[in-house]
Amino acid sequence: MIIVKWSVANDIFTIHTIKKFTMFLHIALSVPTISELDYLPCEGLEPSQLRPGMRFLVPLGSRKIIGLLVETTTTTTCPAEKLKSVIKALDSKPVIDSVLFNLCRKAATYYHRSLGEMLFLALPVLLRKHRVIPVNKQCFWTLNKDISAADIRACTKKQQLTIGILQQHNGKASDSTLKEGGIAQKTLNKMAEKNLIFSTDDVMTYNDFRTVQPVINNKPLTLNKEQSVALEEIKKHLQHFFPILLYGVTGSGKTEVYLQAIEEVLIQKKQVLVLVPEIGLTPQMLSRFQRRFNVPVVTLHSGMDDNERYYNWIKAWQLKAGIIISTRSGIFCRLPEPGLIIIDEEHDLSYKQQDGIRYSARDLALLRGQLSNIPVILGSATPSLESVKKANSGHYLMLNLTHRAGGAKMPQFRLIDIRSQPLHAGLSQQVIKSIKQTIDKKQQVLVFINRRGFAPSLICTHCGYVINCQYCDSCMTLHRTPPHLHCHHCDYQQAVPASCPECHAETLNATGTGTERTEMFLQETFPETDVLRIDRDSTRLKNSFNKILDTINSQKPAILVGTQMIAKGHHFPAVTLVIIINLDAGFFNADFRGEEKTAQLLLQVAGRAGRGEVTGQVLLQTYNPDNPDLIMLIQKEYMAFAMHQLSQRQHLHLPPYSYLALFTVDSLCMKTTQGQLKHIAGQIRQHQHNFGPLLKVIGPMPAPMEKRQGRFREQLLFCAEKRSVLHFFLSWFRQQLNNFSHTKQCRWILDIDPQEMI
Repeated sequence: MIIVKWSVANDIFTIHTIKKFTMFLHIALSVPTISELDYLPCEGLEPSQLRPGMRFLVPLGSRKIIGLLVETTTTTTCPAEKLKSVIKALDSKPVIDSVLFNLCRKAATYYHRSLGEMLFLALPVLLRKHRVIPVNKQCFWTLNKDISAADIRACTKKQQLTIGILQQHNGKASDSTLKEGGIAQKTLNKMAEKNLIFSTDDVMTYNDFRTVQPVINNKPLTLNKEQSVALEEIKKHLQHFFPILLYGVTGSGKTEVYLQAIEEVLIQKKQVLVLVPEIGLTPQMLSRFQRRFNVPVVTLHSGMDDNERYYNWIKAWQLKAGIIISTRSGIFCRLPEPGLIIIDEEHDLSYKQQDGIRYSARDLALLRGQLSNIPVILGSATPSLESVKKANSGHYLMLNLTHRAGGAKMPQFRLIDIRSQPLHAGLSQQVIKSIKQTIDKKQQVLVFINRRGFAPSLICTHCGYVINCQYCDSCMTLHRTPPHLHCHHCDYQQAVPASCPECHAETLNATGTGTERTEMFLQETFPETDVLRIDRDSTRLKNSFNKILDTINSQKPAILVGTQMIAKGHHFPAVTLVIIINLDAGFFNADFRGEEKTAQLLLQVAGRAGRGEVTGQVLLQTYNPDNPDLIMLIQKEYMAFAMHQLSQRQHLHLPPYSYLALFTVDSLCMKTTQGQLKHIAGQIRQHQHNFGPLLKVIGPMPAPMEKRQGRFREQLLFCAEKRSVLHFFLSWFRQQLNNFSHTKQCRWILDIDPQEMI
């Protein structure tokens, strides 16, 4: 009999021949309470067919579930006669390769989760199920060869865009490719009715991206001196792992540096993974990449359905795609020929998963780069303090772009003191006057307000009653389109009451300002001007954000009102005036990261101004015009602010000069939660001396929002000045959690390197 052993680290097979033995399959399961189990092989399963990363259908109690092979072995801790056999192998080849396997193993250890949980997190949804969609079949749309120039001129803009995408793909493109380009099914159906295009269920005809020549369609832009220096430094490190922090002010041309670095990688016949923080940025970046490159570009994000994500994941795996643009989950995309990872807006909190397995895509990207021995570029105009510290200590190479590309100038800041000033929908009279002047010049204005809805609260002016969410410690936000009250923490919604629920007086008053209220006021004040609201509510429908972007890019006079959705990476050349209504609260946040986050948001929003030929202006309304941090931020560049913040963090022994883990317990009853965590904290402190004075346990304490989604939450914060000390303790703690007496009414969450103390 033959035993096949496989080394994940080296991707090497060792074959041993033994006369008598029993082979066991060590299978990882996506079950939190059961990480891995041993099974017997089913009849007809040959050892030579087995490789780690293959999926198996296995029995678990009365269920049949999917498992992933970790290894084959001749030993087991369970009596062999009690083991069940796997039902069948679902794959002839592993769906997880050695690099992904190692990434998941290390991530599982770091985040103190099971290997099975991490491995299944790395798979598309359809690969976590029993069935696999046939890879070779897909709906394709083909351009009618008889279409004339007159036919094209008679088409709508969307139809012309569809024709353009089809022409880029030699007249034929898949349904998913067109949807990635922002083409709706309705557009395709109408074009088919006009006989402009026709559809077929066909075999995927994508070639290996490495055979495509040349790799670019359009000529690259001419780089300025700083961009050229940055690109040459990146080229020096393309053959090995090296973290590079590309610090460039907003509008400095970071994306062009990315594009030219990607060209070098594609010439070497290797793949590129580009991570972006928000779904809204993917269509814009996809369009730019498709115009530049001749190789297939695919996207991966949660706005796609399971089929689309599956097909694009497969294209990357089968070398049908050379460039993959994705949100954080793309870090688990299978890349047989990786050459470069780019993390755009690396400081963004969206890279940290806030539910389930709370991993950081930025940190895993660096780990994956190390495992694949490829460079990782972290780009930002406002890099995280963690990245700034690593650059200062020499762990990262920092490349600076301190000037805007194309001769554009940095925007000018002006503080607007709104103390004792009347405000109209959050806007001072001085700001309203500036908006009018800008619109009269046929330019665009961006008004930033980081609150959705019409008003953040509804208050009775007679008795003072505030309508709160019954499931969260939070006010209900008033929306006017359509009229309802909405909790943005748990998504609970209710009708707007006609009178106060407490005193029954008809004196309910909307207090505060949200995007809807500001939009309504501006539309009334400037009736001849388009007012475009950009928030989660206005962009909920598929392709709705693309339609808004089309209007903005027409460069007609307009007023944009939005949340932080419009703060990241967008290029609006006609925007010359940016108004920030109020960010004061962010500088006085209980979260020690509050000032850093607020500074990043402020500069990112301000960076949308003056990216064209006209110098931009930023008006910042504030109740604290003498705030030294605010003054430092607008008078000096971001790095001065970052260095000041790092100095304060070091003095207070806060990250990145220490390491945190947040343990949260919740239940439906406050007393149950408090009692459970108090008991766990007591048992921890009995053993705390084993970990020395370098470990601190803070709490129990209520979460900043104690009640959320109907559950009461209490927390413990673990802090250590050495990462090794923290993880040594957490390994013990995770093992002891099962031994601590606890009630099933409670749930717990362990968040490593928490970014938000929510």
